[in-house]
Amino acid sequence: MIMKKNYYATPEMVKGYLKKLSGKCRMMPEFPETLMMMKEEGLLSEKTLPLPVITGFMSKEDFMAAYDRIPFEVNRIFDVLWEEHEKNRNINLPDDVDVASAQHIHNYGYTKQTLNNVFSFTYIFRGSCTLSFDDQEIRLDPGDIYIASPGFEHSVHTTPDTFAIVVVVRSAAFEILFHDFLTSDLILSEFFRKYIVEKTAGNYCVIRGNPDDDEVRFYIQSLACENADKQKYYFNSCSVSLLKLFLATAFRKYHDNMSFYQQNFSSGRPDAAEIYQFIQMNYQDITLDKLAANFHFNRTYVSRYIHEHFSRTFSDIVTGLKIDHAKEYLRKTNKSVTEISALVGYESLNHFSKTFKKCTGMSAMQYRASSSGGFSVS
Repeated sequence: MIMKKNYYATPEMVKGYLKKLSGKCRMMPEFPETLMMMKEEGLLSEKTLPLPVITGFMSKEDFMAAYDRIPFEVNRIFDVLWEEHEKNRNINLPDDVDVASAQHIHNYGYTKQTLNNVFSFTYIFRGSCTLSFDDQEIRLDPGDIYIASPGFEHSVHTTPDTFAIVVVVRSAAFEILFHDFLTSDLILSEFFRKYIVEKTAGNYCVIRGNPDDDEVRFYIQSLACENADKQKYYFNSCSVSLLKLFLATAFRKYHDNMSFYQQNFSSGRPDAAEIYQFIQMNYQDITLDKLAANFHFNRTYVSRYIHEHFSRTFSDIVTGLKIDHAKEYLRKTNKSVTEISALVGYESLNHFSKTFKKCTGMSAMQYRASSSGGFSVS
């Protein structure tokens, strides 16, 4: 599929071609085959196309309209290599590029998305996206994010109005560039370490976000803008930094709305992500005994397992979740401290107040008074 001559296209051109093709074909081609068909029909440009004005500060609608007109070099950016079997698919990134982004082009059917040499991060702007793997289907809506480790075997289906940005990170560079994500005690660190350290393929994470979150959207739009013009100085370094900001902001805001999956998971041993997810869902009244019973292990084993994988005790994790939720209530609601104390699982207001001050250095009322406003992008 390597083309000797340089050709150029835009997402708008590709989507228009696929829309016309949908009335003629029952089986739609995947993206690289689509580009080859367009070349054969003389629909690719042999001249560079103008770059539209595009910034991270644009409104969602303006950004999507502009990004549809972003030109890409067919040979360099989307030279996807297939070997005999689809499981051996890799993304060919230029040597000076560690992070790349593109629009997920709707193909009117399920498309296999298994990639062996990159982590992929996808943000849904508009429409919906359905993931299919291991006889499961998961629907994602605007504001949602999904992360796939290298080798995750799955298919993706989008609707004609879907707009999604896919970011890929060279897995060979991930350990160096995202070292802080691998060494923290967050649950996402365990997700990334499974591939980097254990070489475990087939990990997947879904983050349920907010479609109106302008801060998260700003970072992904800014990242996409950096990748649109690779002639800029330091575009790769800026792309890495913007991806870190995008992920860190999403993790911080929506850590309670994450779901983790492991392909062909064996229930013979507990999975750290699954254990953490269970704690998150039941933090108000979870106990070590309840956790151990749910996973059919004794409490001593689970306690040791948690400390080994998260470098924190079970009690510290639960307390952290309760205080994080209390902060959210204090910032975003007018509920009283007594109500919040009960909502996050404290039977005693005095116990809650002492714990909150110990964790934050201030009382709940002082924290509420010191909380700043939100973030907006026009």
